[in-house]
Amino acid sequence: MKTFINVALFFVLIAGNGAAQDTKADGDRSLSLARRTENKIFRANVQPHWLPGNQRFWYRVQTSPNKWEYVLVDAASGKIMRSASADVLHLPADAPPHTSTWTMPKIHPSRDTGKATSIRFFNDMMDSVELFSIDAAGERQSYGRVHPNDARNLNTYVGHVWVVTDATGTLLGVFEAYSENLQIIVDGPGKKVVAPAMPQKTRNADESPDGRWRVQFGNNNVALVETASGNTTELTQDGSAANPYFEPATWSPDSQSCVVCSETKVPRHIVTIVESSPRDQLQPKLQTYDYFKPGDELPRIQPFLIRVADKKILSVTNQSHPVTEPVGSCK
Repeated sequence: MKTFINVALFFVLIAGNGAAQDTKADGDRSLSLARRTENKIFRANVQPHWLPGNQRFWYRVQTSPNKWEYVLVDAASGKIMRSASADVLHLPADAPPHTSTWTMPKIHPSRDTGKATSIRFFNDMMDSVELFSIDAAGERQSYGRVHPNDARNLNTYVGHVWVVTDATGTLLGVFEAYSENLQIIVDGPGKKVVAPAMPQKTRNADESPDGRWRVQFGNNNVALVETASGNTTELTQDGSAANPYFEPATWSPDSQSCVVCSETKVPRHIVTIVESSPRDQLQPKLQTYDYFKPGDELPRIQPFLIRVADKKILSVTNQSHPVTEPVGSCK
């Protein structure tokens, strides 16, 4: 198994008697850092889902390691309803996927989109399972084991590929992280392995289904563009590098509304590790990752509703009452 040495954590100052005992304790704390800081980041992602009728959408946010809040928004009135249960809001069932019923795609290199998310594996098997991240070169990077009836929550990025195997190396599942936090129950190998579908030419994700409208992102702000004429209506002016509006837009099927998000940016830190026995070379390999330190301020995601009919953008506030004041409007 590859050995990873966290350069930022493993420098130990040895001074005076008792340094050897302190070294072991420091090492144990460093090795347990990932487990001690798991499940500490919540309300970090928003993924809208439009309901039949095209008038309402819902999303969920994680509020604790095993709890979620469901948010239902009426696009016409701006009315917001919240509940800890999807059933209370009469939302579709949202059970986490099981590896035993998962159709596995072919393992492929990770894509780095830069948007933070998370993926959680719960081991429902009799033996431990192994977790691997697939890097941009298509190589596996070990993230250790998950013991039976235990879970592992990992911070990752949209487009990153994760692989689960049993202790003998048998492939159990292949998953690609997306913007909504993903929970996976590991209970056996997938039904079958299929080749990835051939890429097809599709519409731009920011374009409405009927092709009449397009949401344009630029200079940290958002605008609505009429495709045929090119007429552009600026929807926001408050976006900045520290608080930008970002892609993609999630359109309703009837092309009358869509949802975009803004993110309050925070400084990140870089940790450097040395892979002592990389697969592709004899020499150790230096790698860097960005991460959040315990106690750091975290990014905040805020959803906004764009209504085509009156060319207004409304904030989906944290209060569960009708939203009447637009955050921006177009004359």
